[in-house]
Amino acid sequence: ISAYLLCNIARIQKHQTILDPFAGSAATLLAASLISPTVRVVGIEIATDEFLPRDDVRMDFTARGVTEPVSLLEGNVMDRKTRDNAREVIGEDASFDVIITDPPYGRREAMSGGGVSVAALNDLIDVIGYDRKRGMPILRPDGGQLVAFLPCPKECEIQDLLPSEERLAAAGLQLQKKREQRLNNAISRWVLSFSSI
Repeated sequence: ISAYLLCNIARIQKHQTILDPFAGSAATLLAASLISPTVRVVGIEIATDEFLPRDDVRMDFTARGVTEPVSLLEGNVMDRKTRDNAREVIGEDASFDVIITDPPYGRREAMSGGGVSVAALNDLIDVIGYDRKRGMPILRPDGGQLVAFLPCPKECEIQDLLPSEERLAAAGLQLQKKREQRLNNAISRWVLSFSSI
């Protein structure tokens, strides 16, 4: 259900190119492909095939009658070469129409002293800005869209966790909408939608 929520907020359209930089088992990419079978999806996942067999992920797409991902890259989205490889598989000098993801924010990524981490989303926004500045944007600079989840414990305000205006400006992004999804009494997950400007 979460994957479909992200895709619906992104308003997935025919023939779009979609990247999930924290793909995991590619559930979000699968949802996008089920919504619009003509999309071309690419996933980046740091886990090796030993922990996340990519052939099994591809079989999941095939079993549901949708086109397999263009690529399921093993790597870290923070690595420039990995991002360049992702762009290359959709076409030379190409940028993605949509980046859609549920970044890691578990215990391992938590801020010191507890809570949740916003580091993965902030790091992703930083590399979007870096790639744009170097003239090789990973996200289409004229109307591309970033849609991501951001957790918010009940003791926090979402405004305090959002990426800073300076960070967004450096990436050429603008927050378009935010919507709360309550998970339980202790935490909400917000879906954030940013547009390239």
